[in-house]
Amino acid sequence: MTKITNNDEKYNAYKKRKILRILIIILCIATIALAILSLIFKFSCIYALVVFLIMTVLRSYRDKLDFNKETKNNNLINGKMQDINSYKSKNLLDKKILSDHLLQEYNNKLVDAINLYKNYPNGLIVGTCAVIVNNKEVYFL
Repeated sequence: MTKITNNDEKYNAYKKRKILRILIIILCIATIALAILSLIFKFSCIYALVVFLIMTVLRSYRDKLDFNKETKNNNLINGKMQDINSYKSKNLLDKKILSDHLLQEYNNKLVDAINLYKNYPNGLIVGTCAVIVNNKEVYFL
């Protein structure tokens, strides 16, 4: 019975990640489209900003799901590796190395984010864009 539950959980997690991926792509396209439309028709850019913020929240939620999934996977592999009676295949060792590498990458990104927050507690402008509308032409600098 636990196998079915485990497969159901995997399938539900897969569906959730697929939906998040599709939503992020749609919101990315919508952000660009709203920004261009706001320039052409001269309405507020706040709509594009709101869509961008929603996309950012969804991406951070997806990253949190990835981290939790990899942590569970790593703990499962650790249990298999520590089991004295089990056979340690090359495939299991490769999975362990890959999982440790992914967790190290997540931890490095977290350390970088914490350092950015410590160095710039009031925020940081990471990019700018100048948009010039001339007649019916739009230039991005």
